[in-house]
Amino acid sequence: MKTRELSRNFLLALLASALPGLAAGATVASDAQTLGASAALNQRLPAACGFTVPAAGQVQVTLTDLANPVAFTQLRLVVSREADKVASLSAPGVQVFAAQAGVYKVQVVGTPGTPPGGGDAAGAYDVVVRAVPGNTLLGTCPGGIVAATRDPAQSDLNTTFQIAQAGTYQVTLNDRSFPAALANVQLLLSREDSTGTAVIIGPSCVVTCTQSLLVNSPGTYRLLVFAAAGSPLQAGLYSISISGGPGNATIYSATQPVGRLPAPTSIALTAGGYTLSSSDVAVPAALAELRVVLTQGATLLGSLAAQGSVAVTAMAGNAQLFVFTRTGSGAGAGAGVYAVGLAQGVQSIYRDLRVSPEGFDGAVSTGGYRYAFTVPAAGDYRLQLRDLAFPTQFAQLRTVLVQNGVVLQSLTGVTTGVTVPLAAGPAFIALLGTTPTATANSLLGVSLAPLVGGIALLDQAQGIGPLFATRTVNIPVAGSYDLVVNDLNFPVAFADLAVAVTQGTNLIGQVFGSGRVRFTAQAGTHSINLLARPDATAQYSTWGFALADSPPAPTVTLDAAPASVVRDSKATLTWSSTNATSCTATGGWTGTRALSGTESSAALATDSTFTLSCTGDGGTTTKSATVTVSAAPAPGSSGGGGSLGASGVLLLTTLLYALRRQQRGRLVKA
Repeated sequence: MKTRELSRNFLLALLASALPGLAAGATVASDAQTLGASAALNQRLPAACGFTVPAAGQVQVTLTDLANPVAFTQLRLVVSREADKVASLSAPGVQVFAAQAGVYKVQVVGTPGTPPGGGDAAGAYDVVVRAVPGNTLLGTCPGGIVAATRDPAQSDLNTTFQIAQAGTYQVTLNDRSFPAALANVQLLLSREDSTGTAVIIGPSCVVTCTQSLLVNSPGTYRLLVFAAAGSPLQAGLYSISISGGPGNATIYSATQPVGRLPAPTSIALTAGGYTLSSSDVAVPAALAELRVVLTQGATLLGSLAAQGSVAVTAMAGNAQLFVFTRTGSGAGAGAGVYAVGLAQGVQSIYRDLRVSPEGFDGAVSTGGYRYAFTVPAAGDYRLQLRDLAFPTQFAQLRTVLVQNGVVLQSLTGVTTGVTVPLAAGPAFIALLGTTPTATANSLLGVSLAPLVGGIALLDQAQGIGPLFATRTVNIPVAGSYDLVVNDLNFPVAFADLAVAVTQGTNLIGQVFGSGRVRFTAQAGTHSINLLARPDATAQYSTWGFALADSPPAPTVTLDAAPASVVRDSKATLTWSSTNATSCTATGGWTGTRALSGTESSAALATDSTFTLSCTGDGGTTTKSATVTVSAAPAPGSSGGGGSLGASGVLLLTTLLYALRRQQRGRLVKA
């Protein structure tokens, strides 16, 4: 049996990564991610690596199949920057691309070949990135891919411990039969000899045993335990301790879950007596099985095979709480809610409300989630549950609110708000959502806020389904933001790709496939909810996203001079724009225009309105200018000191004739 370190969930790693601070015009978050069409494919997906290009120029990326132990049947590579694909290789080889200064990401996917002698299919590769010209090394990304996946019923322990003195030690392994006996356990102890080779020491231990171990020299020793749980539960638990030597010291002491048994909860304790308790809330139905075990190192402190309570005694130090549940059948089958607690007298040391299943269980199309919070002051609070119908509605929704071990509210379906009186102190909300089918995905919102004023104790969206994951983004400044989503088509496009932006229980933006959405965001916590289904045939698909301040809207100025002309005259149009990439004229003029300029209009016969629309990343801005047109004067007409009309000419002629006759009469008399 081999130890494998392949359990990566790259989708959740992407959505949980830290975000840079927000500055004016800055990108809030961006990344590109390759996703597998199944959990097994995600497990064998090698980790991405990155490199930095210090200055713009040509970059060469080389993908090499090392053929160790055998060649890949398929090996591919993609290089991305923020939300964009910049280069790719569909087989080992070399690709040169133009790069801007910045940080880049490399992801490799592949199908390893099977060794001739059989065994797990595995392969190794190497990626080298260099600047061109200059051949400056920018980064290397060696890696490997193993096709085999871990049996869900198996778990491996691989750890080291120190032995300070030579002597005889006792190795004790106990199968706790929780919730059932293990199918097998194999324990191996080893140390390195002078050549660095691991040497098995002492006899192996199978299932339950106590054996003596003779240690000839102090140093570092390695403990390997391979365990397999039985069917059909595929869950188990064992304890192991190593003690002895001259001081009879405890060298190693631990209890380990196997297979599908969840990891324990660690609880800090002081020495003394405690009460361990569990209870089935029976919402939406009673659990078929509820088991609890409390351990401290390899020591079993107490256990419960059903709901109830038991007295336990602990030493000072951390204890581990293990819980196993199995849902029932009938109405509401496939989901449940339960509580566990640890008290010392009347003082609660630990209390929690939990759901079964935790997360989404495709076998029953149900997802369970819990939220813990502290009520700052007693009073009335409003509980609200919304089906955001992204991309489809739920088949069923259940909500349970518990405080001090009492169910204060149990709701079926959505609600615009129900009032709940709460005391100051810890409280819990459990959510259960059933999707229409095992492959469907849906988004809900849950909130709990004071009835009058105050800050919400809980206000967020929750995706339920096999494809959902959520990334939290803090936006400290209210404003307009753009989310860009790109299907990078590597190796092929997604079968389904959708992203929803939520603030609390409000759906404020969504993108289906590749695209852009602009939304107005208030300051506070927002979530980017990803729903992605990679192509099943190609096995992998890659997406990118970028969330940034919305770019400023274009500005446009437009002037027409003069604003009034006579018929068949022209006007001069002058315009300019900023933050624009193109401008289009309509109305009194048509066609594409430069971002700024001057031109004369056509001869104008009627009033005309000139419109210019300029478009950029920030949208489209439109400006208009109107020129009025007056009628031209009739031929020979006067106005304002112009030519005389016919009657004016006749009158002037008559006056001149009379004046001349008068002048002649004066000359005769003289």
